Amino acid sequence: MKKALLTFCCLSLLQVLHAQNMAGTITYTETMKMNIDLSGDVDVQANGNVDAEQIRNMMPKEQHTKRVLYYNADAALYTNDKKSAVENHDIEQNDGNMRMVFKVAVPEDIVYTSLKDAHRIEQRDFMGRKFLITSDIDQPKWKMTGNQKTILGYPCQEAVLMKGKDTLTAWFTAAIPVSIGPQGFRGLPGMILEAKQNSQLEIIADDVVFGTDNNKLIVKPKGGKKVTRDEYEKIVEEKQKEMMKENGGSNSVIIKLGR
Repeated sequence: MKKALLTFCCLSLLQVLHAQNMAGTITYTETMKMNIDLSGDVDVQANGNVDAEQIRNMMPKEQHTKRVLYYNADAALYTNDKKSAVENHDIEQNDGNMRMVFKVAVPEDIVYTSLKDAHRIEQRDFMGRKFLITSDIDQPKWKMTGNQKTILGYPCQEAVLMKGKDTLTAWFTAAIPVSIGPQGFRGLPGMILEAKQNSQLEIIADDVVFGTDNNKLIVKPKGGKKVTRDEYEKIVEEKQKEMMKENGGSNSVIIKLGR
């Protein structure tokens, strides 16, 4: 009788813990590699003598952004961390002879994912304009590698996804039984705590809080011009070509410095 009672209590405790893990908040740090190409002609407008090589050595190599994921069993919202997010932040480089300050804008990007209805709504901030992209989501074909490691005390497994020219590597844990992760990445039997897209973007979880009442935070974004995925990508491509043309072509870079 005591053994049966103990087994029942253990099962009840596991059910409670499982239910708590089905809702929570996870904070991430996104690291974006900044591959600024100065291989072409460099027109430096500054006071004093500054050569192109000196500028190349001082260019920032990466940008860090704090993001947060609110989730429950039915949906998730990935957005900027309001506690640490700012509209713009400075990246300062100083080699002793020259000081460079780079103004970096932090876009207000929001990704809402409905796990129940299998659709996604993205609010993307591009060049000061907001766009709203709605799309259905299918089941991605992840491949397990067999590699394992621990992240924030959670046992994780590695999986890889090939999507066009992109390679996505994810580390997920079945201890958080919700099939979602940062940037709307999904399709694995557990929460994604770390992700890497090619060698350009890396996202790593900093903290996990279970059982938070975040239903009022998981809301569909509504701001921005409604476009399809193809329409949005075309807008981005055309704007990039326009900027290249304004700067004199792809082989011309103009940098303005001050002391």
